[in-house]
Amino acid sequence: MGCGNNNTQCSCTDPIQIILEGPAGPTGPAGSSGQAVLYNTVGTSTVNTLAAGLEEVLDTYTLPASGGGGLTLSVNDDYIEIVNHFSYTNDVPGHIVKLKFGATYYFAPIFSINSKTNYTSIYRTRIHRTGAATQQVTTTLELYTSGFLVTFITSPITGIAEDLSTTTAIVTTYIATAPAGAGSITHKGMSVTIFKKS
Repeated sequence: MGCGNNNTQCSCTDPIQIILEGPAGPTGPAGSSGQAVLYNTVGTSTVNTLAAGLEEVLDTYTLPASGGGGLTLSVNDDYIEIVNHFSYTNDVPGHIVKLKFGATYYFAPIFSINSKTNYTSIYRTRIHRTGAATQQVTTTLELYTSGFLVTFITSPITGIAEDLSTTTAIVTTYIATAPAGAGSITHKGMSVTIFKKS
């Protein structure tokens, strides 16, 4: 039943109900083990009407530099989780949600929403610190309709090289591969949670 955990991509026909995320878990004080929500926006930021090829910034959070310690990627094995939510109300012939950490675009799949309404998507990213200027990143894309999972994609674990000694921008953007009508896509929010090494 459903999708196996070992698949990198699957399209499910079995009814798999989702459980919406609950409240944030416990947080730890700065510099200790534990987790903390660094950033959380909840809203209805409708993507503007875009001509093909134009890119729009939807949300940004600036991660503090690692040198100060505290709630940032200050030691190896610290990691952050980034979650973005979208909803779709009209046909979207082809679009890309581009996810960026510093200067690196680490996830930018192209997919279409055709003749569908009541669709939502969730992008979940995990970025691990492996060194002062190296990280590992992986992202999953979940596509739902009427509360049921219909597509699940996981990107390979990829090494990136952003210098954590300076502030690092976490950015979500949108780019259309074909003109998108106003109100077709709504960015429902972004959250960034840090998990400190025990």
